[in-house]
Amino acid sequence: MLNMKLTKLVMMTCALAIGCASSIAQDGVSQKNTATPKGARSGDLAIPAGRIAIPMNAETKFSMRTLVLYLDITASQSTKDGPQLTPGGLQEMKIYIESELPRLKRFKIYSLFNDGAYRLVKDLEDEGEIEYQDEQTLPKADLYLNLNMAVQVELNEGSGKSGREKTEIYYTIVTSANLTDTSREVVGAHNFKSTAVRQLVQILNPMTGERKYQGGFNPTDPENVNKVLQQAARKQLVDLGLWLGRKYPITCDVTGLTKTATRMGGNQGVENGLRNDVDVVIWGEDEIGIATALAACTVEARANKSTFNISRWNTEEPDAVPMINEFKADPSLAKGAGLKATTHSMPIPAEWMEAD
Repeated sequence: MLNMKLTKLVMMTCALAIGCASSIAQDGVSQKNTATPKGARSGDLAIPAGRIAIPMNAETKFSMRTLVLYLDITASQSTKDGPQLTPGGLQEMKIYIESELPRLKRFKIYSLFNDGAYRLVKDLEDEGEIEYQDEQTLPKADLYLNLNMAVQVELNEGSGKSGREKTEIYYTIVTSANLTDTSREVVGAHNFKSTAVRQLVQILNPMTGERKYQGGFNPTDPENVNKVLQQAARKQLVDLGLWLGRKYPITCDVTGLTKTATRMGGNQGVENGLRNDVDVVIWGEDEIGIATALAACTVEARANKSTFNISRWNTEEPDAVPMINEFKADPSLAKGAGLKATTHSMPIPAEWMEAD
């Protein structure tokens, strides 16, 4: 029986931005903060050496809880020359993005693009086959992110021996993203671009004058095209996560410090978006309310709790040293000190980083 799960998949109104190594920032975030870092560990940005800083937006109203994000995706082909994408190919790309984004777990994501399922639910409701649940049953949105994806297809034709022509075909996704809050104020906008390349070989039949694709990539095969579009989209998924991670880091409460002063506990875990391949910054306020970063940590995430392994204390910050010394001398002080742990970057699924 169709239920809220199907309705939930369908009735949404926001859109997720997608990024790649060639990104153009429009909201003051520099390119190096949104592009995939070379050698990244599952996409996250490791905390650099030197003085540790509190991550941007560490204590906003959104940082302490999972966010409801409404997603709206539109996709089209912007080039009329060369091989043409089928409507089904564009739909497959949208479905891929919508199905992958919830793996961030930072957001509860609702999508609008699957209007076919929406119409099915409405038809079944009208026929009395199911009890329809309307939009009022959906959770209140925190953010709306509208995503417009334009696919460019370009050929770089070459020639070979004995009637064989070797050609490179470029599939480029140019994405415009617009992020708004519930007041409809624009809180972020980005343009992103990523490209996947395939080589194809055509053989000329001298008798008929027809050309046929031989082996490898075939641009007329929907399955082949879907795979290459997913490769380009996966690059953008990584950078989308990094961009959103800067704007909406995950912050949790530190529950205590071990007697060895080497590990701390946190009250959030995998279900809140934390993963083992992300770094967090431990920070707190001194007696006059000045927030100071105290340590950099790796994460051991469980379902709803985490352990933070201290990689290094922030001894290069003079204001942090007295607080650090107090906690080392008496680790029990950390339990009631109101310390926080904030992700340095968005935890990115390792699969998104895998190259084809």
